[in-house]
Amino acid sequence: MSKRASIIDLLEQFPACNLSFAAYLDMLQPMKPRQYSIASSPLASPPNTVSILYDIFNAPSMYNHSMRFHGVASTYLADLPVGGKAHAYVRATNVQFRLPVDPAMPIIMICAGTGLAPMRAFMQERAAIAHAQPNLTMGKALLYFGCRDPEKDYICAAELEAWEASGFVSLRPCFSHHPGMSGGFKYVGKRLESDKEEIVSLFKNGAKIFLCGSASKLAKSVNEVLERIVMEYRDIGSEEARAWLAKQKADRYVSDVFG
Repeated sequence: MSKRASIIDLLEQFPACNLSFAAYLDMLQPMKPRQYSIASSPLASPPNTVSILYDIFNAPSMYNHSMRFHGVASTYLADLPVGGKAHAYVRATNVQFRLPVDPAMPIIMICAGTGLAPMRAFMQERAAIAHAQPNLTMGKALLYFGCRDPEKDYICAAELEAWEASGFVSLRPCFSHHPGMSGGFKYVGKRLESDKEEIVSLFKNGAKIFLCGSASKLAKSVNEVLERIVMEYRDIGSEEARAWLAKQKADRYVSDVFG
């Protein structure tokens, strides 16, 4: 039996099964609200306006490869006409997942896929502050961004490259399917490890680390890399490094993860 057969798939395969519509509805799992990080800064957006980033899921069905599976929320959003309405509400994020009050404080941003959303908002805000106060000293900002293909998945590339050209951020992209286009790095973790001296230096100078992406993939791999870096530079064991890193998560290593 192929993976992830839906009730409809089984009913189509076994037409002799007699299931009432009411019974079918009772078998369905309730839909959960979809959560998206706001991808824009109020300093750079019209009043009462926000941006979000979402990936449109459209792939062969795992049960029947001749059919397509369309993501529920992403397909709905993609099909909305200009001016269309979607029911949504804004929920407060971790109070520490905000740009430092002092623009001179360095930041290290780590994300993958649509986890870029809050980082884009941060870059918009830094750019808006810099334009409003041209003599202000801005702290260094690193952005580690992982995706598959630079031609298909490198979202907001033009904006990010423009911000880098203006000196607001240093881009560190990683393309898993085209590592030759990202300095040979396929994954964010490996690039972080390669840049460990710079990361340690920035952290000693007050840098704050932000992470947004999959809890089971990106967050897990980044935690493992940072633990190794802590073990090396503090000359301590793995348990001590893990405990030290956990303390930083209160305010200097904050995450917004999903999955």
